[in-house]
Amino acid sequence: MRKFANLILCFTIVFSISVVTTGCDDETPGCVDCPPPGGWPPPNDTALAPQELLDLVYFKDSSWWVYQMQDTTKDIFDTVRVVGVDRNIYYNPQKFPFAEEQIGVFFLHSFEGLFNEGTEPDKRYQNYSILAQDFDFFSVYAASQRIDLTWSYFLTYPYLMGKNGSNFEVVDTNAILLNGNYHRSIHTKGWAELWISPHIGITKFIPPQGKTWQLVKYSIKQ
Repeated sequence: MRKFANLILCFTIVFSISVVTTGCDDETPGCVDCPPPGGWPPPNDTALAPQELLDLVYFKDSSWWVYQMQDTTKDIFDTVRVVGVDRNIYYNPQKFPFAEEQIGVFFLHSFEGLFNEGTEPDKRYQNYSILAQDFDFFSVYAASQRIDLTWSYFLTYPYLMGKNGSNFEVVDTNAILLNGNYHRSIHTKGWAELWISPHIGITKFIPPQGKTWQLVKYSIKQ
């Protein structure tokens, strides 16, 4: 479990543009992000991830989803499990006087076909990170060992119809049929085409290889 937590922290640090990792102190010449003598004053407020966004992408340990590849003669499934969560408040002097919440959720996949040949089962991972870009603006990116994804942003909050930066676009917010029930969803296109429903997660996705995967059952904790 410690290995998973360390990997989550590593991805969060590497890709976050807002976490300070200089390792310097107030004695370092020319250090622009170092604390002043006596340390940083407490932040006036904290940018917390909004609940509407958490409902879409934040899940606790032991949550799981089973996806089935569509339009194939074989029954091919991918079981995805949450195996680690990192949720902390970071103080960032570049955005003083605010502190910010940052969250990482770490998933393991069972289907080896999404990963490079020979990838060990405990390395078939994908990480979602929820980062505050401003006090009232959050981004979500995915990073993984998948053959079709190194890392990419795929959602922002608030989300706007159409292009959201250069990485993805929100196509629509129509309902999606899942196991005979309709669910609200956010439909985005970026590194993959995704349908994401609150209190469920990803209900359908089409990776660059073009094969559609659809959720067939799940059990989540939020």
